[in-house]
Amino acid sequence: MLYNFQRKKLCRHLLAGGVLCAVGFGLYACSDTYDLDSEQPSGLNSIYGYLESQGKYTNYLKLIDDLGQKEVLSKTDSKTMFVADDDAFARFYASNKWGVRSYSELSNAQKTLLLKSSSIDNPYSTSMLSTATGPTRGEVCRRQSSVELLDSVLVVPKGDPQGVLPKNDRFAEVMANHDEIVLFTDASASAPMIHFTAKFLSSNQMESSDLDFLYNQPAGTRASDEVYVNNAKIVEPNIFCKNGFIHKVDQVVLPLDNMANVIHNNPNTKIYNSILDRFAALQYDATLTESYNGTYHTNYDSIFVKRYYSLRSAGSNGTANVVAFNVDKNGNNYEEYLKFDPGWNTYNPAVYSDRDGMMEDMAVMLVPTDDALTTWWNDEEGGGKPLREKYGTIENTPSSVLIDLLDVNMLVTMTASVPSRFDDVLDDALEPLGITEAAVDSVCHACNGMVYQLNKVFTPALYNSVYLPAKIDPDVFNIISTAIDQLNYDTYLKSMVADYIFLLPTNEGFLSYIDPVSFGLNKTRLWEFHYDPTAAGTSSDPNLNRIYARIYEVERNAETGEWQKVGDTYTEYHASVNSTSTNPMVNRLQRILDETIAVEGYQPGKKYYRTKGNTYVRVDGINTGDHVYGSMQESGATQSPLAVSTSYEYRNGRTLVLDGIAGGTDMSVAKTLAAHEEFSEFLRLLNAAGALYKENNLTGYKWRAGDQEYGNVFNSKSAGTHGAEITKQLKKGSNKATFLFNNYHYTLYAPTNAAMAEAYRQGLPTPEELAEAEERDKENGYDAAKDTLNEAGRLKEAMLDFIKYHIHDNSVYVDKGFAAGDYETSKVKYEPAYESDDEGNIYATGKYAVGRPYTLRVTPSASGITIVDNMGATHEVDMADGLYNLTAREYWFKSTMGTASAVPQATANAYAMFLNNTSSVVIHGINTPLLYDAPAQFKYVYKPTE
Repeated sequence: MLYNFQRKKLCRHLLAGGVLCAVGFGLYACSDTYDLDSEQPSGLNSIYGYLESQGKYTNYLKLIDDLGQKEVLSKTDSKTMFVADDDAFARFYASNKWGVRSYSELSNAQKTLLLKSSSIDNPYSTSMLSTATGPTRGEVCRRQSSVELLDSVLVVPKGDPQGVLPKNDRFAEVMANHDEIVLFTDASASAPMIHFTAKFLSSNQMESSDLDFLYNQPAGTRASDEVYVNNAKIVEPNIFCKNGFIHKVDQVVLPLDNMANVIHNNPNTKIYNSILDRFAALQYDATLTESYNGTYHTNYDSIFVKRYYSLRSAGSNGTANVVAFNVDKNGNNYEEYLKFDPGWNTYNPAVYSDRDGMMEDMAVMLVPTDDALTTWWNDEEGGGKPLREKYGTIENTPSSVLIDLLDVNMLVTMTASVPSRFDDVLDDALEPLGITEAAVDSVCHACNGMVYQLNKVFTPALYNSVYLPAKIDPDVFNIISTAIDQLNYDTYLKSMVADYIFLLPTNEGFLSYIDPVSFGLNKTRLWEFHYDPTAAGTSSDPNLNRIYARIYEVERNAETGEWQKVGDTYTEYHASVNSTSTNPMVNRLQRILDETIAVEGYQPGKKYYRTKGNTYVRVDGINTGDHVYGSMQESGATQSPLAVSTSYEYRNGRTLVLDGIAGGTDMSVAKTLAAHEEFSEFLRLLNAAGALYKENNLTGYKWRAGDQEYGNVFNSKSAGTHGAEITKQLKKGSNKATFLFNNYHYTLYAPTNAAMAEAYRQGLPTPEELAEAEERDKENGYDAAKDTLNEAGRLKEAMLDFIKYHIHDNSVYVDKGFAAGDYETSKVKYEPAYESDDEGNIYATGKYAVGRPYTLRVTPSASGITIVDNMGATHEVDMADGLYNLTAREYWFKSTMGTASAVPQATANAYAMFLNNTSSVVIHGINTPLLYDAPAQFKYVYKPTE
């Protein structure tokens, strides 16, 4: 809309602008009684009269006369005119984009554009040009000129001999079916005028040198009070006439194309324009067809608007609404679309919540020249090399890949994209793009933004990131690439401050994902992920429902240890996948992504790497044919290792293409210990001390007693709607997990039987002593749940403190590259309060002051790992018989995520549970116990007098 504030009271307008006019007419005393549409102040000339009296505006007067505007500009109405004199017109005829060499060569349409582009249908002094309603000064840099939508329409003859149409099949099809095409280059509104004032610069923290840059002139050229309009500079401002203002400009004010047309018409940016053309579309407009035919007395059956598939575009039929335009003429989603429509005349950057963004800002497009793009594409050291090796030419590169190049060079706000703020211009990874003034050859003005012509290519972080292989080969990786984009992992993977190993599974690799949630169910389940490119999404999110799963029951092959399907029956599961969805599908995909992104850079010789999900993967090598292991592939009799089929190196790490998912093991800490006889005594201690969850630790689920099976555990405190159904599916046996871990990664130094014998000798209570104490407590009437001074409770406390001191934060593997240091254990330093009796027996009251955790000094050694405990004793990891680098996992599940519609009751047992969190634990055997204060650490244990 136009700001028509105080249009009918010009004197009020003048007072608000602080303007005092004495332009050869003497002072004019203002009152607010004049209505300029019906009354004329005495003592002033009209706009037309003033121009006529000066004798140097003959060209401009001819425009007015030929277009029938003499009477209007001689009497009433209130206008602002940006007028060039005859000298400026002489320069215009010497060189202009229309090829016109004299006034007589101007067409009527060109005359109309010259006159209307240099006028505004409201009176504005230069001090008021940047003023918005309120009034608020300094906010406006664009406003509508007098040009009307029907003043600038393309009529393209058969075959498009002048090459004005975008080159794509959509335009070719329409052209083939019409003798000529009538085309609006935009239907949101006619092209606005741009203008820059000192107040606008200061209000937007822009420097004067920024404006010099935008006008392709050396810094310091602009004077502090100069005002620029379109391509011209005002050299004589605020000539006050009885029907408005005249501002004399230094050259003819030309109408501005939008950015899309500027790029299309630039002979130096043909390659970039060819990419942009892919996103151009025609839209039939019935309203414009009727309006055009009625105005020009024609009979066209179809008149079109040129648009670009984009996330932000004008509403239908040029309405003020801002919408996504990504649906073709057949109602199908066009899946690759630009950040915004570069042909949208009244582009609105959507950074102003309560004002008119069209008037207050515009966009910037960074457009490399053909030479710059060619050099970048053929660079043998980087640049476009990965794309060139994949596709050969830019023409053969899919739009789904090139869209990222376009988008990173489309800057949504001009005021934040000038040289003084170049450091704040970010790429698609939200890191500095690196643009400099030296990279910009020239700046072209458009009615909706600025086009910076570049001598180099600024690429998206994607092109230098580990994510690139998944993005440029969608037929092979569309499951994981869709999950990455939908769940907003793309920015993470494109970060250039990181160093990753991305373990990239193919679509085939997604056919055999063993669901860790099912480790606690009666049957383990395999998820086969599939991709359906035809699945309907929404106009703003076409990929929403394209991933689905088939869920099978599986069991291990007794001989090979491989998982195999139990029959061919499956449950097919469909669910929305995006960052706002809460359902089992998203839960699994997030876990997969977290565990396939190693957040440590590759080091030759190093094998174990931590993932984003705080798990560990083993990478035996990064070359084709080398192998990668998740804990699923590494622990026990499990799946085969994953083979590296292709390896890539990028600025932020390496991508290893795998034939499967580096999944998590079903081996809990207890189950891992139970698999090794050397740890049998330590496992007995864990059980006795209550370090493993047992039946009475859980609510809602009953775990059957048994000593042979140790699995993983549900957090059933919030069993959810489908808890009863899932309860029926729980595995038989005692599924136990330690409660000493919490969604992180840990190291457990497991004492061998020999080490346990030494610990008992030092004073560690044995399970048998605990059992005897429990009997005595029972005889003495102690309640273990209520009485803190019971004997068994004190013995358990000693056991648990011993166990906790053998666990520290951070997984440390016998491997190259871990950092030596003091690692905090799970044992917190307590200061126990003691009491003694008359006979000198010492008792602990159970009251402790909590201090910092005890630590272990852990360093790599030639034989593996050396640990120094708080007593100063040195211990070595037992490297014999594979008692080291044993990876276990602890899982916590719940069933409260999602909704009944997302988790139907009929198939709840197949996938209704959710993985809440998980802990990764590496276990090393040690042959001597770790002690932090022996024998005092056992001193407070109750010992009855004889």
